Order: sequence, then structure tokens, then C-alpha cells
Amino acid sequence: MRIPVVAIIGKPNVGKSVLFNRILKGRFSVVSDIAGTTRDRVMREVETKRTRFVLVDTAGLGFDEPNNSLDLDIKNQANIAVRDADIILFLIDSKKDITNDEYNISDILRRNKKKSTRIITVLTKCDTKNEDIVYEKSDIFRLGFDRPILVSSIHNFGVTDLLNEIEKEIIDRGFKKYIPTTYPNIAVLGKPNVGKSSLVNGFLSQPKLIVSDIPGTTIDSTDTKIIFNNKTYNFIDTAGIRRKGKIKRGIEKYSIMRTLKSLHRSDIVLMVVDGSDTISKQDQHIAGDIIKQNKGLVLVVNKCDLQEEGDGSRAQYIGMLRRKFSFIAWVPVIFISAKNKTNLHKIFPLIENIVLERDKRIKTSELNSFVSKMTMKHIPTGTKNILPRIYYVTQTGINPPEFVFFVNNEQAFHFSYRRYMENRIRETFGFNGTSIKIIFKPKTI
Repeated sequence: MRIPVVAIIGKPNVGKSVLFNRILKGRFSVVSDIAGTTRDRVMREVETKRTRFVLVDTAGLGFDEPNNSLDLDIKNQANIAVRDADIILFLIDSKKDITNDEYNISDILRRNKKKSTRIITVLTKCDTKNEDIVYEKSDIFRLGFDRPILVSSIHNFGVTDLLNEIEKEIIDRGFKKYIPTTYPNIAVLGKPNVGKSSLVNGFLSQPKLIVSDIPGTTIDSTDTKIIFNNKTYNFIDTAGIRRKGKIKRGIEKYSIMRTLKSLHRSDIVLMVVDGSDTISKQDQHIAGDIIKQNKGLVLVVNKCDLQEEGDGSRAQYIGMLRRKFSFIAWVPVIFISAKNKTNLHKIFPLIENIVLERDKRIKTSELNSFVSKMTMKHIPTGTKNILPRIYYVTQTGINPPEFVFFVNNEQAFHFSYRRYMENRIRETFGFNGTSIKIIFKPKTI
């Protein structure tokens, strides 16, 4: 049975993202006093004692004429959320009087929602428990909805009452508690404007993520479940990562923090680069950060339709990739056009192979036989007046694969020998497309 969807709707700056973060007990949506901070639909699963649902944060619904296609796309995303929702939380600022915008939003909700969708009005920024005072200020009953729930997300007032009402509605509607299955988390990383959102949208029948030529369009990290060949994948679109010196304080800084959190909770990363441009130092830095987190990695070269035609130009580009990314020679590379949906289906077999590689286990007996041969070919080189010695090795973890070498003195091994062992492990056992952790640890007597 499908999982119900709860959408948060309202004008800009009524506290949608603050409530979203409060319910999820974390900072998943960027919060700012600047109207229009939320652009894409931000979606996360929420689990209560008796239910589970998808909570959707949306952009504020305003009624000024759109200045550009980006403004129009932002409004379209909110309208899609209204159409898909099973429950709508209509947020209204208790500190301000009802305006024509609230009446316009009410009309949109009634016109666009499904017949079965329940609308729950929520008065936000309530710093009092005296309902009469709040109602006198808000004039909310003229909108024609049921008795509102009073909430202060910042002070965690009324949020439990709201969750109880959501839970009751879900159960009354016959939704059974959804038991999630495990699926890989795939983060989509890269510089701004390389086509990350276009890539995720390319998998969907309808656009979920806003795409624009304006760098920095994506602010929040957004999760998107995609089913391919009866398997579910969670793709995490992220804000573009610029060089540290160019990151502005405020919203952009928080966006980068969300991106780094998304990297941390991912299993595999699709690193997108612009195929019509050269590889920059920032691309190399991003790849280095991914490796430090021990993730699986696919290098996705987007905009291949803009590359010069001919086998010679493609070969030159591949040669450049090998030089610039020599430190990740084990990473698979795929050329795509997100705009034209070229080769997008070929990404999933690469992901599946990396999932298998990250779950691979090597027997301790095989590893020690392997180490014995490698040390005979290349005697360990040291950094001190100590003869480095490896006693034995064992695999201690998967996802990512982790190997512990028990030695006489871990500081005596030169870094080049650690790299030598990693390269030989890859040659012998594979682990293509995934980072591996190699730890040198002194043997206890």
C-alpha cells in the first residue's frame, strides 16, 4: 500500500520550513526571513507510533506576476504538491490579518486538491494558549475551514496536537503503516549549473525539481524515490558546491551545509561535471571530499550533446578526465545528456554493480594469502628506523568495505605502501566504483 502524503502550503514567510524542520526534528529545509528561500518541494518520510507519511515542504504561494520562468516553476511545484497530497496543512500567520492572498490560496486548494484530501488549517507563530485572542486577530473562520490548530514551531507548542490530528486522519482513511524497504541513497553532487536537477528530472514523468540557467537555483537538498526495473532508489539532489572563497554567508552557506549532510547519508554519489567545459580544481576538490567520506562514486559527464563531434574529441576528453582524476582511476564514467535523456537508463546498472561491490566480503584466509604474495613482491617500506611488518589482515566491514592490517608499528609504514596495498586489493578482488577503507593497526600481545 502506498504511503500517504502531507503537504505544507501557505504564503511566503508563514513558517512552513520551520514547522517542517520541527516535525522532522532536524534542519532539513533551509529557513530564512527572505521570501522565496524554499523553491523545490522538499520531501522527507515521518514515522509516528502508528503511522508513516511523506511530509512535503513547498514554496510560498504568492500572487504577484511572475518575473521570470523560475518564479513560474516555483509556483508550479507548490501546485503539484496540492494535487498530490492526501492531507494539506494550510499555514496562516497568527500575527497578521487575513488578506486576499489567504482567500486566493483557499480557492486554489479547493479547486486543485483531490476530493478525498483533508485540509487542516494551522495558525503559526502562536505565543499564547488563549484561543479567543488568536481567533480575534486572525479572522480565520471566514475562510470556511474547520477549527484551526494553534502552533508555535520555534517553541514546540501545539506540534504534538497537529501530529495527533494527522495520525488520526491517516488511520481513519484506512492507510496501514507503511513498512519501508531498504534502498540505496544516491546523492547527486557537482558545481552549480552542471545539470544535477535536470538529471533527476530526467528519470521522472513530471518535473519535480526546478531547472534554470541561473546558478544556485537549487537551495535545499531534495529526496526523490525512483523505481527502475522494480527496484527503488532514493536520489538526493543537492545545491551546487562552489569554491569556499566564493560561498556567500547566509542562505548559500546553509545550502552547502545541507549538501554535505546529504553526502554523509548517501551510499553512492553521482558526481556531475559539465561535458562542454574543462575539469576545474573545484571538480577535483569535490571528488576528493567524496572519497574522504568513503562513498561509492560514478562520474557523470553531462551535456555530451554539446561536445564537439567525432571520436577524436571524445578520446581527448577522456584523456583529460584520466589526467585530472588520476586519484580515482577505479571510478566508472558515463556520458549523458540530461536534457535529451540520453544514456540515463545506463546509470542504474552502474549503481547496482557498486551496491554489490560495497557489500562484498573477502575471506580472511584469502586476504592473508594475498598479503603474503604482495609483501614478497614488494617488501614494506618504512618511515622510521623500524622494519615494518604485517602480521595478518581481515575485512572488518562493508558499505564501505573496510580492511584492518595488524602490524608491528602503524606509523612505520610509508603512505605509498598503503596506496600500493589498496591498488593490489582492487586488482585482485575488484571493488570497482567504491572507496575502500584501509586501516593499519598495531597488534596487541
